Amino acid sequence: MIEDMPLVSVVLPIYNVEEFLDPCIESVIGQTYRNLEIILVDDGATDSCPQKCDEWAIRDSRIRVIHKLNQGLGMARNSGLEASTGDYICFFDSDDFVDEDAVEQCVRRAIDEKADIVLFGLRLVSTDGKNVLEENVPKAPRQTFSGKEVINEFLPFLIGPNWETGEDWHLMASACSCFANINMLNACGFKFASEREIISEDVYSMLGLYQHVRCVSVIERAFYNYRVNPKSLTHVYRPDRFERIGEFYEASIRLANECGYPVELKERLSAPYLSFTIAALKELAKSNESEENKRETILGLANDSLFNRVTDKACRYRYFGWKRRVLLRSVQARRVGLVLLLCSKA
Repeated sequence: MIEDMPLVSVVLPIYNVEEFLDPCIESVIGQTYRNLEIILVDDGATDSCPQKCDEWAIRDSRIRVIHKLNQGLGMARNSGLEASTGDYICFFDSDDFVDEDAVEQCVRRAIDEKADIVLFGLRLVSTDGKNVLEENVPKAPRQTFSGKEVINEFLPFLIGPNWETGEDWHLMASACSCFANINMLNACGFKFASEREIISEDVYSMLGLYQHVRCVSVIERAFYNYRVNPKSLTHVYRPDRFERIGEFYEASIRLANECGYPVELKERLSAPYLSFTIAALKELAKSNESEENKRETILGLANDSLFNRVTDKACRYRYFGWKRRVLLRSVQARRVGLVLLLCSKA
């Protein structure tokens, strides 16, 4: 009987994704697990998304729509969380799509392992969704971690690999690949940070959440399909990008200290910091910024004490990766032309 099955809330924050919204919703309503409440959060979209949301609510009684003023992804997710009445919850971005058995597999694992969180992998797919560009499947040494294991063993690998040994569990601190127990979220008063206040709000929000997680289980499958969209704001260069990446790192270190996390975890925060920095360098190289602005930005990064401190330490690790090492050392050496060349070819 469906009444005996846990209710799963699926939250879709929506903003100007009219081209991709229907396939996303179709992938959710087509789940093999049927006991869903689907919450469409229209975050003040200015295209046809608000109308599409209302039309979908008429077509499927499991769908509810929230129309709100635009406040960004993090706040839209929070609106969906506040409106949720399920036992479990997941957050999918409305320009992506999910495999049809994603929710079913997560529910089974959560029940079997009594897990607060179930984590799974994702694929990078072409903008049209037809081609798989890359697949990231979790490879943890065991499927479930509980008690102190969550913080001491699991969380460091969620933040980044061990560059000293080369061990990588291929985990991602993304809300989109996370299936959570709503009672746990509500008990600790969890809210997503706003991406307007801190870059990569997913990593920051998950970092704080795990101090309350008693049990996490990993499914070695990629259920989530992330469209690589060159027009996405994620891939657009912004002049304050490097400053915001530094603020993310320092805020994450403070949060880790507040949570009493181990030193190893704080050291792993260099992984997202440097990944975001390299991504920003590539965005800068391919942007319409003038050559002079590009040069000044790279020289400014070369003079940044945080960048140099994190880079120097990371480059000492055996398994850091020679391509990243060459790029970051080129920044430190102020070899602007080489940096732009390396980034433009990436």
